[in-house]
Amino acid sequence: MDGFGDRRPADQRSAATPPAESVDDSSPAEPWADADPRDPGVLQILSTEHWGLLSARSLVYNEAFTRVGSFLTLVSMSFVGLALLAQGRGFDRDFLLLAAIILVFDLLVGLATIVRVLGAIDEDLRTVHGMSRLRHAYLEVAPYLRPYFTTPSNDDLRSVMTSYGKAHTGLTSVVYFLSTSLGLMALLVSVIAGLASAVGVSAADGGVAMGVGLGVAVALVAFVGVALLARRSILAGQAALESLFPSTRDQD
Repeated sequence: MDGFGDRRPADQRSAATPPAESVDDSSPAEPWADADPRDPGVLQILSTEHWGLLSARSLVYNEAFTRVGSFLTLVSMSFVGLALLAQGRGFDRDFLLLAAIILVFDLLVGLATIVRVLGAIDEDLRTVHGMSRLRHAYLEVAPYLRPYFTTPSNDDLRSVMTSYGKAHTGLTSVVYFLSTSLGLMALLVSVIAGLASAVGVSAADGGVAMGVGLGVAVALVAFVGVALLARRSILAGQAALESLFPSTRDQD
């Protein structure tokens, strides 16, 4: 390439090109290293991200409520259909088999709904976590506004969870769980599982007493299993949160 790429004399080319060992390989400074957080552009980016998280949280809530409402509609229609069918042909074995199939179908839809609600809970937790981190950025710009913030401005788990209200322990935690959409789904799915078991035993000529006993046992086991699954999923989502701005109490 000496004859075509560069027609300068060899001594000039060697003088213009620094030796390999003298080349500065240090990485350039980050473009945001000297950014001023009070810059209107920075505040606009933060507020845009905040509104984006609010919109995402609203969509998550709407989807969760819609899925739960659709499940309740399905269960209601199933029982209405079974009631009309029972009036037409009575409670014979074929009716019991059909009822068991419908209840199992409702059970599967309910389990799928619970999985989606757990996903919505995890997404909501991440949006609340992100908004807490953004509030910390706002207070870095204007720390004198701290007394006016009623929502957390730190992104550690203890601070983020205060957005959902006070912590519940013991019996109050069970009551609070049942009052939530997830708790309602767990209760309904457990009852449907117990009914499906009882109807299945009755269809197999196992006796009413045996069917009721098995149904109650299956309902209790299903409720405990769903509750443990929900607890494990929620704890896994909480453990995945990364804390960049923990509160002073959390640091201690």
